Amino acid sequence: MSQNAFLDTGVVIAFCFLLDSHHQNCKEYLGEMQEEGDSLYVSSEVEEEYSRKKSEIAEKLSEQVLEHRDFVTGFVDGRQMGPVEINEIQKNLRRWDEDASTFLIDYYDKKGNFAGKEEVLEELRNLSREIEKKAIERKSAVDSATVEWEKRDEYPELRSLLSVIHGSDRDICIMAHDLACHADGQTEFATTNPRDFVDDGRERLILENTEIDRVVDLAQR
Repeated sequence: MSQNAFLDTGVVIAFCFLLDSHHQNCKEYLGEMQEEGDSLYVSSEVEEEYSRKKSEIAEKLSEQVLEHRDFVTGFVDGRQMGPVEINEIQKNLRRWDEDASTFLIDYYDKKGNFAGKEEVLEELRNLSREIEKKAIERKSAVDSATVEWEKRDEYPELRSLLSVIHGSDRDICIMAHDLACHADGQTEFATTNPRDFVDDGRERLILENTEIDRVVDLAQR
């Protein structure tokens, strides 16, 4: 395990929002890093991107929960949901494949073989209302566990070498490189965005041209 980890915005988002599809991976990763006594870093770019996106994400996830609640309302005829109904609801969630699907599938696993329809509908309504509140609470935990890294050098040549990584993603990657250049010990870059940082040779590109020791892909594929 590395001594330093720079967190991409997606990792912060996934940790804060329980219904994010990458939440469990990021929760376990941050927990393991803290248990090892390793250092967690973000940047002002990560904080700004999180601030821009948080309300939109909360609204989207809330709408998904309410959409699923409408499905349950129409699908379950009686007052009680048995193994057949719960299994079919979970099958529907797997086909639906929205961000909230993984959390909702686990929710029904915890219910077991039977659940009252009205109880489930009430819990889903409350869940949709509490998404943003829970995210605020978990963001406070992230803030307590992380240090905001301030970039010390500019890297014009590296910016050119990483040109296939666009916009703010490239800025965040360069910030992780800056951390690796100046912090003691090894540094890894944790992300939930494999399309920009892992796939199609991007991970190799990063590792060959930066001081980052490892790219950690926390995406739920």
